[in-house]
Amino acid sequence: MVLHLSSSNWLNCDVNSEHWAIFNFYDSITRWAVPVFVMISGSLFLSRELDIPKIYKNYIPRLLISFIFWSVVYYVFGQGVPSENIPLLFEDGKTSRIATIVSGYYHLWFIPMIAGLYISVPILRKIVENETIEKYFLALSFIFVFVIPEISSIINDFGNEHYCIKNNNSNI
Repeated sequence: MVLHLSSSNWLNCDVNSEHWAIFNFYDSITRWAVPVFVMISGSLFLSRELDIPKIYKNYIPRLLISFIFWSVVYYVFGQGVPSENIPLLFEDGKTSRIATIVSGYYHLWFIPMIAGLYISVPILRKIVENETIEKYFLALSFIFVFVIPEISSIINDFGNEHYCIKNNNSNI
């Protein structure tokens, strides 16, 4: 709650004000809570045996119902005004309302994330059971999540000089 309260007021203050410094302080000391929440949830999910049919028959539908319910509640009490971060998929009346509800509101991000954890638990459990597969998975994850994007970024930043000079000369 401290994180949400401080971050919601943080943006409305002048950066040089005392209020901004206070909100920034509380935001900074509580920012760790979200990843720790995800790690604890993952640990608890991995520590118990989850049957795949039970995941898809019980857990995922409950999460889906909760997500839709709260999206409708926020839509109704927000007078049908979607968050500015949620693009409307259609501009006509009904379909844009449906798109807004299905897209959800920004603070409901954790419900699909928890559904993703439930879906991936059987796969992750198999990975952590075997140390060799776990190391292989971590190495591949590191390569695809950090190394390749970083190399791509470096190439885009420094490797396209010839391309940029060539295109700039053709516009003159």
